[in-house]
Amino acid sequence: MLILVNSKISDLFLPSFLVLIISLTLMIYDNTAIATSQPVQVKVIQKTNLVNDNFSVNAGNDQLLQTLTAFRHQNIFSIKGQNVTTNFKSLMDKANKEGKIQVIVRLNLPFSPEGNLKNDVHRMNQQQSINQTQDLVERSLSHNNVDHMKRFKHVPFMAMRLDSTTLRSLNSSRLISGIYEDRMLSPLDVNTIPLTGTSNAWNLGYTGAGQTIAILDSGVDGTHPFLTGRVVSEACYSTPLQAEDSSLCPNGQTSQTGSRSAVPCSSSLTSCYHGTFVAGIAAGIDPSILPGFAKNANIIAVQVFHKDNNPADCGSSTPCIEAYDSDVLSGLEYVYSLRNNFSIDAVNLSLGGGAFTSNCDSSFPQYKSEFDTLQSVGIATIASSGNDGFSNALIAPACVSSAISVGSTNNADQVSSFTNSASFLSLLAPGESVTSSVPGGGTSVGSGTSFAAPAVTGAWAILKQKNPSATVSTILSALRTTGQSITDPGNGLSFPRIKVDSALESLSCSPTLSGDWSVPSSCTLASSSTAPANVIAQSGAVLTIPNGMRLNIDFTHYHLLVKSGGGVLIKAGGAIN
Repeated sequence: MLILVNSKISDLFLPSFLVLIISLTLMIYDNTAIATSQPVQVKVIQKTNLVNDNFSVNAGNDQLLQTLTAFRHQNIFSIKGQNVTTNFKSLMDKANKEGKIQVIVRLNLPFSPEGNLKNDVHRMNQQQSINQTQDLVERSLSHNNVDHMKRFKHVPFMAMRLDSTTLRSLNSSRLISGIYEDRMLSPLDVNTIPLTGTSNAWNLGYTGAGQTIAILDSGVDGTHPFLTGRVVSEACYSTPLQAEDSSLCPNGQTSQTGSRSAVPCSSSLTSCYHGTFVAGIAAGIDPSILPGFAKNANIIAVQVFHKDNNPADCGSSTPCIEAYDSDVLSGLEYVYSLRNNFSIDAVNLSLGGGAFTSNCDSSFPQYKSEFDTLQSVGIATIASSGNDGFSNALIAPACVSSAISVGSTNNADQVSSFTNSASFLSLLAPGESVTSSVPGGGTSVGSGTSFAAPAVTGAWAILKQKNPSATVSTILSALRTTGQSITDPGNGLSFPRIKVDSALESLSCSPTLSGDWSVPSSCTLASSSTAPANVIAQSGAVLTIPNGMRLNIDFTHYHLLVKSGGGVLIKAGGAIN
């Protein structure tokens, strides 16, 4: 073990030409903007009492229900009250008119994001309570007119399609605390790299290498030259609820995972290019055209849209693609399930609808729960603010308080005329006249907040490469505090447009979560840490160990490697051991 401490005299600097060796082996190595559909009227039922259960529940189930509702965790997410009469009537009217309605129900259970729970036992207990309550709900509905039922493993929600009679009964069940319409969402339809300082970050060696981002959209063409070899996992969730609709999963079913399950839908459908375009902005690479932001990051591709043949939904663009909230939630759960397989930094959601003048957590607790669960394990959810030109409202799910909402700027560094903004908008990024990849190997130009959000998603991966242990709030703070302030003339409010190099400079660094830690540019250790393998100070990079910090390296198996021109600076009170 080697401990280098100089607490009384001065800091210790180890350049590549002067190496102190005790038990350490040291080696020296020489298109067109696409707007959202009409604002959606969100229909929410929030239960005000949990009595008069109209379903048949036997005594054994009653006892289980009492056990489940007594189960408690810290940091339980609570739902604020809603106008029950108005929202319930709206849902009942739609169910009566259409015969059935697709809804998302919140189980009457306490809930805490899994990353906030103490250990695996608590996580398993919460998952078990969710699963058991879902069993009870399914059992109670076994004789009712219900289909297309979906269960979620990590959050207390279910989705289903039901008739008005079942809806009325479900509304009075003790098992349920809220009912929400399962809305249909639309895809939202620069040169951005020099403007945002991203090329400076690349020059420092930060390109998103080793990081992974998730794109929940219309599928990704992984054979495109921009994206070849970058898609590391794929899934599809595509539920056609109307008779004339169809799934866009390659197997024709409502879900699919595995290779090529997230291929883009047919080019004959409007917006099938969208996911590939978004992926190219976030993580594409092509030297002939300015690459995407995190040009060396990997991609998890999740296709969440279905083919909609209803002119009432698509208008003149019939047929079109739409996504149900429940399919988006299934996609988020899929990403969460991969948290131990990849270093996942962020999820990109360039979709949505509606208009909300304040945070909408009480209207969308299902999104709040999923976003919080992802954030509890260090994964950010980044969402487009919408293209309606609102000056006081954002679409959902960008309006959820734990989403990173992103508006668009143009090449003149002005707020785009189409972008939605409001006092609770998180960030701005370039989103006009963006060139990116489209299915089949070509490129196109497009504008929209859909294309601003993946700029932030890619930037997120770059920053997480420098500090993999940084929390979502730490990365957001770095982007907000270092961003270029731009005023929206529509409301007089100023928002930060991302400056990746400045945000990168403001971050301290930490070892990778696995594999060798290559230090490409000078940085200061964020906290006492253990390196998983070799530590490599690249040429021109100085790794600083500040006072009170320790860098632990298993010198039995690994080394501290300082390349020519690199160095390690151990400040007074710091140590390597």
